[in-house]
Amino acid sequence: MQLKRSARRKVGAKPTESTCMERLKFEEAEAKISQINIVMMGLPGAGKSTLVNSIKPKPNYISLGEITRRELQTDSDLSRQIMAQFGHNNSWSADFVISVVAPHILKVKDVGFILDGLPRQKSEAEDLVAWARRNGVRLNLALYLDVREEVALQRISQRDSSGRLETPEHYRKRMQAYLDERPLFMDIIDANFEKSLSIDTSDISPDEVKSKLIEFIASNF
Repeated sequence: MQLKRSARRKVGAKPTESTCMERLKFEEAEAKISQINIVMMGLPGAGKSTLVNSIKPKPNYISLGEITRRELQTDSDLSRQIMAQFGHNNSWSADFVISVVAPHILKVKDVGFILDGLPRQKSEAEDLVAWARRNGVRLNLALYLDVREEVALQRISQRDSSGRLETPEHYRKRMQAYLDERPLFMDIIDANFEKSLSIDTSDISPDEVKSKLIEFIASNF
């Protein structure tokens, strides 16, 4: 009986001061994510939007994919340009990609953002870095979310495909192009950002991905 009472007291024990301090530091570091400029890269299915949606307060999220999907619901000039780009076999030109996200970055460049969707190739990295310099945009953290290709394809197959023009073959081509270009644009990005962090999301939970990012932010910003 004595052992049971002791166990009950342990379960109901109040958090210690050190535990409260650790939790406070964790929350402060999480909040800091929304105050720095992050460029997030990775294959489709790496968990980029999942990570962003878990961060509190929600950061300013600039997603090339979300912007294009919103535009495709309109009858704008940009919508027609995007449709034309999907009709090509070649990758989108770097200057076109930058032009799509640039207005959104400029609105929040001084308060913090997470940019998702580029660079995917060396030319985009070069153009992004040059554009950021010309426009006084801080390049704080390059965040790479890595994932095995088969895991990424499995995750993509479980997505809601409404509003998307991408086909499975389109995703496979995008993945191969990204993997081919990654070593080339990494050199450019890492040389021009304050910090860089790679997290392999293949075999860990979204909460673990978030914890790794927060721990890095706490130690480096």
